[in-house]
Amino acid sequence: MPILTPTHEVAVYPQSYQYEPNETGDACGFYANALAKAMGNPSGTQPALTTEQVDVLADQYYVQYNGQNASWNTQGMAEPTQQEAMLNSLGIPFTHIAIDSNSDHNQDIALITAWLKRGYPVIVLIPTASVYDMDVGAFIYGGSGNHFITASGIDVRPGFAGHLMYRDTANSGSSPRTYSNEHIVIYHAIAINPPWLPQRPDSFDPLQGGDQVEIPAGWKDDGTLLTAPNGHKVVRGFRNYILTHPWDPGDVPLEEEHGQNPLEAYYTQPNNTGTQQIFLYTTLNWNTTRNVYKMGVGNEFLHTRNDLLACKAGAKP
Repeated sequence: MPILTPTHEVAVYPQSYQYEPNETGDACGFYANALAKAMGNPSGTQPALTTEQVDVLADQYYVQYNGQNASWNTQGMAEPTQQEAMLNSLGIPFTHIAIDSNSDHNQDIALITAWLKRGYPVIVLIPTASVYDMDVGAFIYGGSGNHFITASGIDVRPGFAGHLMYRDTANSGSSPRTYSNEHIVIYHAIAINPPWLPQRPDSFDPLQGGDQVEIPAGWKDDGTLLTAPNGHKVVRGFRNYILTHPWDPGDVPLEEEHGQNPLEAYYTQPNNTGTQQIFLYTTLNWNTTRNVYKMGVGNEFLHTRNDLLACKAGAKP
């Protein structure tokens, strides 16, 4: 499971409420995107943007796309064109999820749940009439309109466990809100790729095994530094590799990552220069050709041992 906040969310968010006097009441999509920019690493305590900065950002893009931000302006966000254009403008990577108005409801909830279990929040478009707030015990919105909200966690409370939690900027209650899985209807969904997690292509299936973010037992991760129990650190590509592949918690680093030339003394490859980090049972290499990969330590060890035996015997290796 990924790191979660004390509220069991995959990121730290500021409280945000979209309604202000004399301003449009239809900026939910712009607020959802602004919250994606505002999300902070769950290992910390602060979001990347304040409540006021989220409000300013959402208003800025509303005016850019829809004109005057006034109470009479009822234009909402055009999905997916405006939604994706704004996210691209903000530099926020996202992944399309195979959900639409005709997809299976239970599968939709399973997909979003799987993304959350991997640490990725999901912006969803829903009909307002389908929102049943479990803390209120009632449907809280009327009308026939649609609404953008962000699935940010999975409730663990008795009686609520398994239901998804949302950042809903139209709800004046404290966030996150838990909305009933059985009632909510999903028309469209995209997974937001946080900067501290690997970016996922549209072909990625969160329901399939493997490539799941896991912190080895006894290790600590703050979103940038992965620290083993012996105090050695793992960063950047090596960190991502460990978090997204099965890794023995006892396979601790014996040194920090460093430049290495050659990477492998007994294996010929076109690009044999890069960085390396040796672990108790594994050696990770990186170069611009192969990216991060496990070195063939058996090959290196066997040749090294044979050379050592030759030296002891007085022969030139």
